[in-house]
Amino acid sequence: MSNLPQEPLRREEPAAQNQDAHTPAGAPAARSAVAQLRRSHTRNIRLMILILCGVVVLGLAVLLALWLLLPEQKAPEQSEYYFYPVDWSVNIFETGEYSESDRVMLYCNDPLGYGLKEQITQDGSGMEHYDVNVRFLTAYLNSIISGDNETYRSLFTPQYLQTHTLPRFTQQMLYQICIYYCGAETDGDGSQRVTYRVDYMIRKNNGSFRRDVGSDAIRPQYVVLLVSPDGQSIAIDDVYTRS
Repeated sequence: MSNLPQEPLRREEPAAQNQDAHTPAGAPAARSAVAQLRRSHTRNIRLMILILCGVVVLGLAVLLALWLLLPEQKAPEQSEYYFYPVDWSVNIFETGEYSESDRVMLYCNDPLGYGLKEQITQDGSGMEHYDVNVRFLTAYLNSIISGDNETYRSLFTPQYLQTHTLPRFTQQMLYQICIYYCGAETDGDGSQRVTYRVDYMIRKNNGSFRRDVGSDAIRPQYVVLLVSPDGQSIAIDDVYTRS
């Protein structure tokens, strides 16, 4: 029997199993690609959200700027005037009511009324000392009084008739009439644009001629005459009121 020391018995441990033994080849690269795609997709979503937010903010800023800069649009006010019934058959010269009104027609060469007011005859007689513009305006006012739509329309320039619709109206009981000279401007071709203010009241206004004023009230109109260089041709180029 040998006295040599014996090595202790070694217990064989099973070899550690390879964790990747059942992992397909190339799997780590695939997982890395998927993760990268997910990160890219997330970045794209965030970018789209930022762009969308920027568009919304920009739109709100534009709307705010428009609201602050554009003039306020007022809703049209409903007419508060009462208009008498329209009667196309009535003759205002036979009712007696109009003949009792102050039908004197005056002319003043100062727009503020400081000048001398001269009386204009209704029939147009004795007007030799008035210039042709005043005589023209007298015919204009008389066409309104007599309800002469054809004559009234003939007093306007073709350009005005193309852009404005003239009303068809009955005889109008105009009274307390005054024509005021306001001023003149000369165009490049030598023609003049002469502006007059025309004041009058309408008794029992039926609204067929004017709907911007009630009965027995004055809302001045400004009549602009276009006068040819030789003064032979006169026509109304504009009629307007001021607030």
